[in-house]
Amino acid sequence: MIPTWSASRRVVAGFRRLLLLFTVIANWYAIALSSGVARAQAPVEVVFSSPPSPVGAGARASGVGSAFIALADDATAVSWNPAGLIQLQRPEMSVVGRNTFEVDHLGSGERAVAGDASGQEYGNQGQTRSFDRPSLNFLSLAVPAEIASRNFVASLSYQQMLSFDQNVRFRIDNTNFNYTARGATHIVQTGGVDAVTCGLAGEAAPGLSLGASINYWIDGLDHPYAWRELDSESVSLTFSDGTVVPAGGLSQDTFEHFRGANGSLGFLWRLDSSISLGGVWKWPFTAHVNHISRLLDDPTSTVVRARHRLQFPASYGLGLSWRPTDRLTFSSDLTYVDWGRFRAVDSAGTEYLVTGDPAGSASVDGVFTPRVGTEYLFLVRPGYAIATRGGVFYDPQPARGSSKSFFGGSLGIGLTFSSLSVDLAYQIRFGLDARNTSVATQFLDVANIPSDTIQNTIYLSLIRYF
Repeated sequence: MIPTWSASRRVVAGFRRLLLLFTVIANWYAIALSSGVARAQAPVEVVFSSPPSPVGAGARASGVGSAFIALADDATAVSWNPAGLIQLQRPEMSVVGRNTFEVDHLGSGERAVAGDASGQEYGNQGQTRSFDRPSLNFLSLAVPAEIASRNFVASLSYQQMLSFDQNVRFRIDNTNFNYTARGATHIVQTGGVDAVTCGLAGEAAPGLSLGASINYWIDGLDHPYAWRELDSESVSLTFSDGTVVPAGGLSQDTFEHFRGANGSLGFLWRLDSSISLGGVWKWPFTAHVNHISRLLDDPTSTVVRARHRLQFPASYGLGLSWRPTDRLTFSSDLTYVDWGRFRAVDSAGTEYLVTGDPAGSASVDGVFTPRVGTEYLFLVRPGYAIATRGGVFYDPQPARGSSKSFFGGSLGIGLTFSSLSVDLAYQIRFGLDARNTSVATQFLDVANIPSDTIQNTIYLSLIRYF
């Protein structure tokens, strides 16, 4: 999933420190004057322009609204419930492409007063941000085997785990006791985190299978870093005496050599010929990433390097599928992610929540996500079938205090031949008038800035059977 973002900015002696999360909320400039505006670098922090957004795998799963824990009958099962791999009857190779286009509308055109003692008044004029980027979503090879009269399936896959892409343009119109700042900010963040995954499923008893997977997290395949943020700003500062001073700059934060490992355990229990129950636990883990910060418009500036630690929470899922006929299937999932336990720890040891708040200054609740989907098969002739799919879901986003509401739906179609399957899915996720709740004690807090988000994602899967 890809969330709404909020941002806070601080420039000490002209240098910006950026913390941008979920919804772009404010820019705060503290100006020091001598003969001009001086810029200096501060210790780097853990920053996300787009917070970690988990990515699901496969067009078939996406077509049924990602309610796939109890279905999980292709190689992408390793991403949803590794126990589902046991349903593969032939070796298969699969590849999945994904393209996401998102548009966010920020602000209502109203003005708001900063939530601190600075006296700043912030103009949150309506702004639009968007991004559009294709990527490799999933690649795998799965092979079934029989050992000691028991069926097993092993798989090796490469999958997209987290996405950080976004493109933000935001006007600055801040007023405080001493000056008025007007200009623009453009923030481009690209990248994502992928994983190499080994999965194994086996029959534990008639009708019951168990599965496990191990994920080794790495930088994205199509870029030499995990994520990178380029921030350019152009600001004019007008002081009470009429003095006008230009400010701004161009800076880059690169996060690279992302490394971590975790896994998941799952079960799939066929209660009878039409009903299956599935469950999965993805255990928490700690990852590390290098952070390189530099001012691109100042050749005399120091390149600052740090190593950060990210502590990801556990997640849990339970799914139920019902097949009343050979052609019709219903599925439902309920997942929970304990986002309250997420921590981003910078090089100084300061801990931040997933909202960007310093740990201890706010609370974040875990998030429950219900999903339901359906699939109907049109059997044209033996060895050839057409599948139609649909689904809906409620996918809230973690936030300070209480989560923000996001809803979504999906449509999909699939063609299956004797040795090949082609699946296409479209998924929409939207949050309307989602209010900012993020606050950081070091930054300007402008609460209740509305943001409308519409995220469109297309998946295309190809599966070759052997």
